[in-house]
Amino acid sequence: MSTHAAVTARMARAISDDWDGSGYRVLCAYGDQRSADVGPIVSWSGDCCGSGVELTSLDIAVIERKSNKAFVLIKLLQSTGGPRTIEDEIIGVLQGERIRFGDAFDLPVDGCTTLLVLGRSRFHYEKRICGLLGRVGAIKTSLGTRNASIGAVVVETFADETGLYAHLPSLMEGAFSGYFSKV
Repeated sequence: MSTHAAVTARMARAISDDWDGSGYRVLCAYGDQRSADVGPIVSWSGDCCGSGVELTSLDIAVIERKSNKAFVLIKLLQSTGGPRTIEDEIIGVLQGERIRFGDAFDLPVDGCTTLLVLGRSRFHYEKRICGLLGRVGAIKTSLGTRNASIGAVVVETFADETGLYAHLPSLMEGAFSGYFSKV
């Protein structure tokens, strides 16, 4: 398993420990493939079972058990790769007509869904992130796609895996409490 996959699987387990018993289910793109909670999480344009196009993949989804509605979608970038990489990942999600978990089911999104994009960086580029989110907000309002209904888009950086785990509980709490501003 690659470093990215291992970190993502550990992060999903950490989230599961806190949220799994609360009526939510944590899905992860990486881990034990025999698990019903492991499989690709993909933003699709068009029909995902036919002529559709896979736009981008996500790493973790926290969904409501009863409805499969996505509350938090997480993209983990092992490096920030610069603002264009982050922006491309966000737009790839928002341009889609659906988020799909493997061949199993769609994950409905709405204004209560938060997209968290977490990138590894030694520095937190506040001005760059604000500018990026401003551009994303302008693009988002012009999209007529289902995924553009996602309410909040949050970009955060982490220096290392320890920093990621230290910050993760507050990010999750912010998403579930509606703390993050809608983009």
